[in-house]
Formats: sequence, C-alpha cells, structure tokens
Amino acid sequence: TIPAVASRKIIDKLISGGLLIVAGEKADMLVPGHSTDQISVAQILQALRGHESMWKYKHIKLSPEVSDIADKLHQDINKRFDNVLLRDLIKAKQINS
Repeated sequence: TIPAVASRKIIDKLISGGLLIVAGEKADMLVPGHSTDQISVAQILQALRGHESMWKYKHIKLSPEVSDIADKLHQDINKRFDNVLLRDLIKAKQINS
C-alpha cells in the first residue's frame, strides 16, 4: 500500500507530464494520457523525476566526478527503457496473473 500523500504526488507528476488525464463525470477517474503503446517506461521515469536527474538532490552537493557518473547513469536508464512500453508491461502482467 502506498500512503495517500505519496500516491498523490506521483499522480500529480504523471498528470503534469501528460501521462495521466483526470476523467469521468465527477472527475474521479484517471486514464492514460496517450495510448499505452505510446507511453514508454523512460517517459514515466522522466515525469516522476522532473527536470532534474534522480541522483541530484538540492540539499546534497555532489563532486563533479560523482555528478558525471550520475548523469551517465541517468542517460543509460533513459536509453534502456525508451523502448519498453507501458502496454508491454500490462500484457506481461496479464499473462503472469
């Protein structure tokens, strides 16, 4: 179970990133912002991280060497998951259920 505060922050980031849309007559539903075959895991991770690398925190000063490694890791994660689609994850879940 995810605490409501944490899930709300996640949902807000996905809405801001255009990956979720509020829907329903009472605006009480969430639906994908695009077809699930057009949403990559990399896009989801980027929306959740925002514009900053997931390794950079405002209260931590990284050395240039560590920052460079973190940036390369960030790029590698995006490259690796750019071709993994949300639809693929949904299908895999359905097969394994």
